[in-house]
Amino acid sequence: MSRDLGTAQELVEEAQAAIYALAEGTEDVLPELAGVDMDKEIELALELSRGERATPGLTTGWRPVDELVGGLYPGEVTVLAARTSVGKSSFTLDLSRRIAEQGKVVLYCSLEMRRSALRHKLLSAKANVDSRAFRRTGHKIEMLQDGEMLPALDRLWDAEAVLREIPLHLWDKVRVTPLDLRVRARQMKMDTGLDLVVVDYVGKLTPDTRGERHEQHAEMSRALGELAGDLEIPLIVCAQLNRDSDRRNKETGKMATPLLSQIRDSGRWEEDAHQVIFLQRDVAEQGRSTEIIVAKSRMGETGTRGLSFQYEYSRFDSTDERF
Repeated sequence: MSRDLGTAQELVEEAQAAIYALAEGTEDVLPELAGVDMDKEIELALELSRGERATPGLTTGWRPVDELVGGLYPGEVTVLAARTSVGKSSFTLDLSRRIAEQGKVVLYCSLEMRRSALRHKLLSAKANVDSRAFRRTGHKIEMLQDGEMLPALDRLWDAEAVLREIPLHLWDKVRVTPLDLRVRARQMKMDTGLDLVVVDYVGKLTPDTRGERHEQHAEMSRALGELAGDLEIPLIVCAQLNRDSDRRNKETGKMATPLLSQIRDSGRWEEDAHQVIFLQRDVAEQGRSTEIIVAKSRMGETGTRGLSFQYEYSRFDSTDERF
């Protein structure tokens, strides 16, 4: 039987969907009275207020961010947007590492960097070793002093021992469509479980269909939203801000707060996302202070918190800074 997209991969995806539904005992979703199980929701609120239960969503490990965002929740899509070189990849990879260290299974789909570069960032962040050690000849980390190794190399091996055990899966396939991602994520959900998917970044995601660019982005946004909902996992998508976001306040000289409309190919991504977070850092001044701006949140609050970007270690650290 012919199809518009008649690929073998679509047939695989459909077969996987059927198997997954059987494995999970998935039934058709029927309407339900609003009052059903409301007593359980009240009990949840009470247990959370008493500290008897952990936050239902995934925590980031950055206290200021968790206070504002309240966790990453199943079925929700978060768009993380920033200008080039602000640190989107470092942020999402550091976030993925922190969540995987909690025992949660993370799929990190990198369309920009190869696995070796991602591993360099992970080792650098965890061991507190300058990332230039992996890219420059003569940047010494292994030195002998009285027959003993200096601490930097010890920290790298300690970091390797930790990172080897965490369930963080790096996927650096060059060409990935939403259908590819869906197949991979569903397979992981069945095999190992899956708690979070990160896509870096949407500008390099290959559409499943042909058509106008805005139509392709609308379809990709819908597809990833369905993926998060079907597998009941949070999903983070990185996006670029356009050049208009580089503008500065004429009176203060400070960078202006980005707008939702400045997300490149923003239309449906902005509409479909449960929350939109901007990263803002003064790259021109080589600043470390980074604003984490929650510009849209369907369930939580909007606002800004601060982190410090340790760019030599590809890591973000908490600060008490609030804007």
